[in-house]
Amino acid sequence: MSIRQLYRASIAVAFLGLAGCGADSATAAPTVVGSFTLQTIDGQPLPFTIIDESDSTGVFKIDVLSPSSISIDPNGSFRFIITSRLTATGMPTTVAADTATGTYALTARHLSLTANGSTLEADWDGGGALTMVDAPHTLVFRR
Repeated sequence: MSIRQLYRASIAVAFLGLAGCGADSATAAPTVVGSFTLQTIDGQPLPFTIIDESDSTGVFKIDVLSPSSISIDPNGSFRFIITSRLTATGMPTTVAADTATGTYALTARHLSLTANGSTLEADWDGGGALTMVDAPHTLVFRR
């Protein structure tokens, strides 16, 4: 599931309710549990323009805003909330918070986050940061 696909889906629906697949919560280290707030995308602070297909005929633009976050729960589940703003010609600008929920597995310091059969990968620094590479973007979350 790419970030671009998540944003395109948010245009069609106000909220995503993704059902998670099962995972072994015994693999989760208690120290990764907590909330991580999205700080940067590709090294740039929020707001970050993820899609800009504007041209002479009009504007179609999606920006990622604060607050966006990942919450890692002790029961092996996670919640990913991304706040975005859609600006399009002929439509009012809208801001929406889209949510994906699922399960995670932690191996060493690598997290596999699974929602609705799709998996995102993130590296945890053992303390306050998660780094997720969702090509072509790198997202950094901090406690």
